Amino acid sequence: MSKRPPRRRWHSGRTLWLGLTCWFLAVGEALPAQDATPYQALTLPALDREYLITGLTLPTMARGPLQLTPRVPQGQLELISHQIQLRPRTDRTFDLILEVTLSGQGTLDAELALLAAATSLRDDVTLPPQTLRLPAQIRLEWRDDGLAVTVLELPSAIELRVESALGQRLVGSCRTLAVLGSPACDGLANSLDHLRVPLDATGSTYLIPRAWIDERAGELLHALVR
Repeated sequence: MSKRPPRRRWHSGRTLWLGLTCWFLAVGEALPAQDATPYQALTLPALDREYLITGLTLPTMARGPLQLTPRVPQGQLELISHQIQLRPRTDRTFDLILEVTLSGQGTLDAELALLAAATSLRDDVTLPPQTLRLPAQIRLEWRDDGLAVTVLELPSAIELRVESALGQRLVGSCRTLAVLGSPACDGLANSLDHLRVPLDATGSTYLIPRAWIDERAGELLHALVR
């Protein structure tokens, strides 16, 4: 059995593969089949590994005057498997469909605020195994040190299914803090079952190192990107 590549640390917003991790954590509909040109499928086995994510702040959720801000100070994301599908367009641009199976775990912080009053909660969170599909448009260009990927179009956000006891703990704290009764508190707690993560990588360029591209994928990519 082959050894798993060593785990590496990736800092939020600072390196290639946290940007690409946003692609991994995405859902969406398949691109419409208006072009008869077939997709070409490939994988990059070096991507199937465990990633460390730090300092991820998610959008604030609101129910009336109640506001909930979730954060993931630290977590681990395991990319179990993936498939990349590319369809050429023009001028080195491509339609992309990325399908991934992933799981993970980490720590979830939640700050609940009502006007000037606030309370904070923390709990472990699990990302159960799930298969997700992302459509996008990208531009590819070979460089001396690898393949440059520029994101042209991407969904505005992704939604992740998570499991945590924080939602039930939140209801008790919410009812103590609020005077709105259970509907608003229950609504916020239910929101923690699915976390919405914004994607802001459009216009960014990332690099796939040559060492991450195996022989089979390299032959296909060289044929597609000239």
